[in-house]
Amino acid sequence: MADEDGGLRGKTTLQPPALTSCLLYTIPRKRAKNNGQDPSPDSISTQTTPWITAHGSKSTIAVSDDICVELVDLSDASEARNRPKKIIQTQNKVLAMAFSNCGEFVAVADDAGTLSLYRSNGTLVFGHRIVAANGSDKVVAVKFASSERKTSSQETQTLVVVTKLGVLLQLGNLRLVEVEQVLLDKPKGALNVILGTIGFKRTNVGGLKEDTTSCLLVRSSVEPPVYVHRFEAEETIILGNHAAFLSVWKTLEGDERTGIEKVSSCDSRQDPVEAMAFDANCNLLVILSKGILTWWNWRDMTEMVEADTCGIMSFAVIRDCGDEQSGSLIAVARSTESERRTLEIIFFPHPESDHAGAARVLSKVDPSEESEGHSCTDVALFASASDTGSSQALAACRTDEGVDILLLTSDDTLENEANQSFYSESSEASFDMDRVAIAEALVDVPVASTKNIVTPERCVVQVRRSKHVIVQMDDVPATTQLLIS
Repeated sequence: MADEDGGLRGKTTLQPPALTSCLLYTIPRKRAKNNGQDPSPDSISTQTTPWITAHGSKSTIAVSDDICVELVDLSDASEARNRPKKIIQTQNKVLAMAFSNCGEFVAVADDAGTLSLYRSNGTLVFGHRIVAANGSDKVVAVKFASSERKTSSQETQTLVVVTKLGVLLQLGNLRLVEVEQVLLDKPKGALNVILGTIGFKRTNVGGLKEDTTSCLLVRSSVEPPVYVHRFEAEETIILGNHAAFLSVWKTLEGDERTGIEKVSSCDSRQDPVEAMAFDANCNLLVILSKGILTWWNWRDMTEMVEADTCGIMSFAVIRDCGDEQSGSLIAVARSTESERRTLEIIFFPHPESDHAGAARVLSKVDPSEESEGHSCTDVALFASASDTGSSQALAACRTDEGVDILLLTSDDTLENEANQSFYSESSEASFDMDRVAIAEALVDVPVASTKNIVTPERCVVQVRRSKHVIVQMDDVPATTQLLIS
């Protein structure tokens, strides 16, 4: 890799922004109930460990311990540690959750097979059973379709659900504000009215491969990874680890039978997808597999380039950067030969550039420095937008004492150098100091790690625009059943 120490080559004296870390809070390690011994480590690739998404420029983290949801406001990171946390008890174990594209609604799937929709202030809109309770199938991913532009709560939403056995269900024409009004006007018969307006489409995409991750990315987001994105008025769903390494599906308007068809697939790799997200320019797919990042053309399932990095445990795409946005700024967690974990900000040129694959480390930190000396064994990263002109990411770091949530910040201090690039034609290197707010268009960037992270308490992290998010699952109303298993 070029310039491993993060220094810049060439005549320029410009320096990249320094990466700093701040401990926001610690999730204590849970002890076994009976004998006082530590429970066996959970794998990040199971449904008992964190999955993380980002939405907008304000951040709120929800940490779920099976049926308990803890909420932490990160809109002011300097006050996050001292700000009181909100605890909400739920009725059933949470399996997956996701914010709507507008950020005003939250979808929650539980182990009773119920899919519930809430306002982001915690108010329950409605719940509906979509999978048989206590059966062999369960929801493994749920995501709202993302969009290239900002949307309002008045607009139609689309929600995609994927199960372990491979049932993919799309709930379209979700007019959630109108749904709320129906519930107020006709509370007794509201559910039938609501279900009559929703467009249900389904197909089978193949079961989740054994011992692989099933997570949801939306526009940033998925896991097995499942990634839902809007392109040219078509909704495209990208799946990883469901019967194939990768598969692409699209919805069919007007087809009332299934409404979803397969576009392409790739099963040429034995190693599973560990995590994936769209590149910062949204044209290509970035895939983490076997500790290495590769860029793919998702439309025809061809691999474009492999980055000259290894040992990557987790990653989060932050934004475009460089001359004419010639590359992506990505936060990565890496494991060294000495088993040390480092958190790094890396510049990756886009595959079509002259420097494709040549990654450059701009800055790095040791997460154990913020963990009161406790050794960090595993890390899961996820992106966070900022209103302060700085690049930010959040990291969940496992230690012997629990899981530390760190805020990583890379300040862009040379705002007058916005037109500088990392790689000039004369091979000089400089840094793009554009102070544009990070990822304003980034709706969701879920990130999974392939390493073990003992989350004594299962984490669900949601990052969104508003300052407070409450996910409440109490008093889920009885509903009619639409079984997809």
